[in-house]
Amino acid sequence: KQWYQRRVRGIHCGLREDCKMSAFIGTWEEVETTNVDACLKAVDASDELIDLIKGQKSKIEYRFEPDGRMSYAYILGPSKHEATFAYGEEFVCPSMTGGTCKTTITKISDNELHCVENGAKFTCTGTMKVEGDKLTSAFEVNGVKSVATFKRQA
Repeated sequence: KQWYQRRVRGIHCGLREDCKMSAFIGTWEEVETTNVDACLKAVDASDELIDLIKGQKSKIEYRFEPDGRMSYAYILGPSKHEATFAYGEEFVCPSMTGGTCKTTITKISDNELHCVENGAKFTCTGTMKVEGDKLTSAFEVNGVKSVATFKRQA
């Protein structure tokens, strides 16, 4: 068999498992979230910020970049937080409370990612899993758990 191969930031990439399209690619709209207010309190969010976040449905967009990394955008009302990352490598991204956090996202499978975020006042760990047109995001922040469900947009 002849394999098309290229180098992407030091990662060997061919037409096998390495470059398989992720089930995450696309736009996801929030359907339901549980315990978000308690998670936000655990990271010292203000009551105003908690009310703002709870009063709006969020969207998440995932895409691959030409260099092989993945990007995401978290959209809540008029604000949009974006980051680009390589699996398993730490990167800095904006936190929900206005600061920054150090984040590492690891690919478990084509439809499951594991995430660890460390901010000034919090540690957040969780998984994001795609099953069909449903994305479930389950996180724990400073001992407080929250689950968000998203539906893929057409």
